[in-house]
Amino acid sequence: MAGSRQDESLRWHEEGLWQRLRIDRAAFLKRAALGVGGTLFAAELLAGYQPASAQASGSDVSPFNVKDAHPPYSDVGAAGDGTTDDTAAIQATIDACGATGGGAVYLPACTYLVDVQPSGAALDVPYTNIAVTGDGMGSTTIRLKAGATQTPASDYLVKAQGNTTSSHWFAMADLTIDGNGSNQSGHVFSGLGLFYLANAHVRNVCAQNFPGNSGTESAHFSPNYCYGVVFDGCVAVCNQDVSASGSGFSSSGSFMCTFIGCRADGMGFCGFTSYHDHLQTFVSCIAQRNTQAGFNNEHAEDNLYVNCIAGGRTPNYLYDNLLDPHVLPDYPVTTTYPYGDSPLGNGDGFRASLSSARVTFANCHSLNNEFGLKVEGGSTDTVADGGTYAYNDIGLSVEGGATGTLVAAGAYVHNTCGMRFDSQAASRASKVGRDVTLAANGHDVFLGGGLHNVDSSKITAPAVPRSKVAVYNDYPWPVDIYVIGTVTRVNVNSRNLGPQKFFRVEPGTSFSINYSKAPTWVWRRS
Repeated sequence: MAGSRQDESLRWHEEGLWQRLRIDRAAFLKRAALGVGGTLFAAELLAGYQPASAQASGSDVSPFNVKDAHPPYSDVGAAGDGTTDDTAAIQATIDACGATGGGAVYLPACTYLVDVQPSGAALDVPYTNIAVTGDGMGSTTIRLKAGATQTPASDYLVKAQGNTTSSHWFAMADLTIDGNGSNQSGHVFSGLGLFYLANAHVRNVCAQNFPGNSGTESAHFSPNYCYGVVFDGCVAVCNQDVSASGSGFSSSGSFMCTFIGCRADGMGFCGFTSYHDHLQTFVSCIAQRNTQAGFNNEHAEDNLYVNCIAGGRTPNYLYDNLLDPHVLPDYPVTTTYPYGDSPLGNGDGFRASLSSARVTFANCHSLNNEFGLKVEGGSTDTVADGGTYAYNDIGLSVEGGATGTLVAAGAYVHNTCGMRFDSQAASRASKVGRDVTLAANGHDVFLGGGLHNVDSSKITAPAVPRSKVAVYNDYPWPVDIYVIGTVTRVNVNSRNLGPQKFFRVEPGTSFSINYSKAPTWVWRRS
């Protein structure tokens, strides 16, 4: 029964995802399975896209042939040798595409060295209908030069932007952008910055080594004030200065963006951050070795996480190496974290904080983190439905004024503490469904100062109060109470049940019993 309900929930989420993407699901999955190269990918996207002006006039937009749109960069002045500054040559081609209403910029397999321009970006794309593609992650690399120029603005390796009155379209595929962070003297550079874009696509792009510093956060991928952007099979990795506050995917003020099969590894801050966003969707994404959190929501609303993984490498759970080998860059890992028994853990696996609302985690897995799922900072109506939260210090923590947390199903096992509610109020404002498994934890439940274990359905009961004195069900699930002895009256939530010896009490509900001689009782999880 539980499985069918969970399957139905996930089907609903999946159907909603493709409705959000506004694309044909079968065609999309077929294209992904075929591993279409970056050049063809960009041509397809450009062929299928019609800017608002063309739609209004009814004119046709001819597809761009990526490699024929402009000759390879070796023919237009880019050395691609990893030592010559290729900024001007690449920027000139981008500008030429922009001047003709758009185009596809193809970078053959080489390493291209660039420097930051006065605009605050090494490569600046203030035009619409631009696609930048290469020959694959690790084959085509755009690298920021050592000691890159610093500007007063927030500096990016690539910045594509529209404006508040005209949203632009942009695509990038099959290449690596490298911040060369260990050679930047502590200055903060970010990777790909997107601003005021609509329905942009970023596919099979690796962004690496864009660390922040002690005072400023950087981002490897950063959509800002965007709508409908899709990140597909992208990787953010930082192994050069993991103590600095770099983030993998950091979205701000964006709406209905989707992250599919993406991975964030080794960030000094968070793997994935959604800040003041709405209706963001994360499907089959992985976050590992991130200092603060794998998946972080701040002031976010209606975000959805499906089949995502935070942490990993746990006995009996095969959640490592889920992505195809060609997706992952070959990089050394030099830093481990003291969470659980694995170097793959994050600080918090999943987090809803700072008044986030209606964030849903469906069939997600959190392994070997400090916290499996943390709900805090006044966040409301967080839902955890299915999945496994195992080998964390704490499987689920509800704290800091969070309300309305619903744990509908899932396994919370082999944690130091399965579930933690920092106060009676936090527990009373939460609900845990009957299809939740709590087992093999050091302690199953911490309720505002008390540790409790769940032995099958029997749970730790408080002492019987004095006659007529109210007591609360502080557990986040309904309990069945069996009274052993004689009572003259039972009141549940001010309703007189008479001399009942068996009754049910919902989470957060008060009740009292009247008696002349104190009875005993047994509480069982309903």
